[in-house]
Amino acid sequence: MTLLADILPVIALIAAIGLTILLLRLNKRVSRGSRSAGPRTVEPPSPAGLTATPWELEAIDLQLRSPKDSVARRDLVATVNRLITASRDRTDLAPIPLDASNNDIERVVEVLESRLDLRHE
Repeated sequence: MTLLADILPVIALIAAIGLTILLLRLNKRVSRGSRSAGPRTVEPPSPAGLTATPWELEAIDLQLRSPKDSVARRDLVATVNRLITASRDRTDLAPIPLDASNNDIERVVEVLESRLDLRHE
């Protein structure tokens, strides 16, 4: 029992020093400098609209190359028809049929782009 009583102050001193070192290291990791290193969010693209990624463009290209009676083609035509419906106040386009050709889709997209001033130069 006397041995434990003799060692206890030494153990307490070592624990206090160790705890102080750990607190100092923790303070460096969460200091103001590490919190103000910059935003964690990505800035939106400039100009707006440049958010298409290569796999999205490839998916659209695959939809355009798919047969007219495929599900992928119907999804693409349905999307174009939703765009036509959303732009009713700016265009007088009628929805295109589900078996529309690439030329029909391209024509509608060109009209929508020109009405929204999204034409490529």
